[in-house]
Amino acid sequence: MARFFLLVLIIAVSTAGCDALGREKVDVGPRKDMLEPVNKARRIARACGSRQYEPATAVVWNDKLAEAALRHAQDVALTGKVGHVGSDSTGPDTRVRDTGYSFEFVGEILATGSRSADEVMEGFLNSPGHCSVLMSDRYSEAGAAIAGGRVWTIVFASPK
Repeated sequence: MARFFLLVLIIAVSTAGCDALGREKVDVGPRKDMLEPVNKARRIARACGSRQYEPATAVVWNDKLAEAALRHAQDVALTGKVGHVGSDSTGPDTRVRDTGYSFEFVGEILATGSRSADEVMEGFLNSPGHCSVLMSDRYSEAGAAIAGGRVWTIVFASPK
């Protein structure tokens, strides 16, 4: 009986990060929890490279922006092509328009390879270009997504 219990425990531990078929689970989908660290960063005045930013107002979650973020994150995860132009030659503006969102301003930040939200935010804040988008007071809404466990995208916008 003790052997059986031990065997079950080992199997449960070894498959904790797997699906029913034993494949590694991969985080894919909207990441509403990314809004908290984004807004935490926006509350503090900071330098993004040589440019100084005052605190920015909080952004609110938007499902359409998350849809655009997920579309691009999945594309990058699938193709391995990292950049803001997708394999279908679309940019953030087209991906956001395709969701039906009408915007005045749009911006996108992308990270690959990170396994945690904290790592992603640290990378964004240490990159002058990403930090500038994150801190811009032009944006009032955002949506975030992850695909393949390692491709993170946040889309920022202001509605028309």
